Amino acid sequence: MEAEDAIRDLLALPFVLFDVGPILVRAFEIAQMHNQRSYDCIYIAVAEREGMELWTGDQRLYNALHTHFAFVRWVGDYRRRRS
Repeated sequence: MEAEDAIRDLLALPFVLFDVGPILVRAFEIAQMHNQRSYDCIYIAVAEREGMELWTGDQRLYNALHTHFAFVRWVGDYRRRRS
C-alpha cells in the first residue's frame, strides 16, 4: 500500500510526462551518426524535441555536435545579464 501511495503522489506532481521511446530512438540515431554515446545524446534528442537550447560543459559533446545542432551551446559562452 505504501508503494502505491508513493506512485500516486509522484503522478500527482506537475511534471509533463511523454513517451520516451521516440526520444531513445532519436538519441541512438544521433549517437550513431556522430559517433557519440547514446546516453549523452538523450539530452540532444530532448532539446531537439522541445525546441530548446542545450547548454553543456561537456567539451567533447559540444565539439562533436554544435555544428550539426545549432541549439547546442557551450556553457563557457554564457554571459550573465546584469540588472
